[in-house]
Amino acid sequence: MLSNLASSAIIYERITTTSTKARETQRYIERLLSRTKSLDKINAIRYANASLSVPEAAAKLIEVLVDRYKDIPSGYTRILKLGHRRGDNAEIAILDFTIKTAKPATKTETDKKNKKGPGAEDEPVDTNEPVEEEEEATHTEDNLKEPIDAESVEATKVVDKETRSNIRRTNK
Repeated sequence: MLSNLASSAIIYERITTTSTKARETQRYIERLLSRTKSLDKINAIRYANASLSVPEAAAKLIEVLVDRYKDIPSGYTRILKLGHRRGDNAEIAILDFTIKTAKPATKTETDKKNKKGPGAEDEPVDTNEPVEEEEEATHTEDNLKEPIDAESVEATKVVDKETRSNIRRTNK
């Protein structure tokens, strides 16, 4: 079970589970990542494949995560507590990696910016008018390390409950 949770956390870089499972999985991932960083490439691949149940997770660990955390000695993951689960009142938490990478731009977005129509020429820019710049989603380490508010999670739960009740009313 621990190997499966660690594999899912490595592949998706964020999982939601009970806080007890999250703590144990965090210990497992921290040790696994520290060990693979200290080994040479061949032995790191062998160790990752032996420790994880999914080969894609082992490949991502070696190719992506070891390079991302090469300068950091520890603290690769964090646990964000969400509250209690309905039904059995178990404490729920998110296990998340601390450093995220920005998603690469999709092909259609880059094509739209660079694509010019047939016979299109560059238009001269009037220096008297202010130029409007497009805002791009920039990801810095500061805004990615901010924890998730428990209040915002609760607010989305309330909205989801209201939406479900409205759907039930309209279906009757």
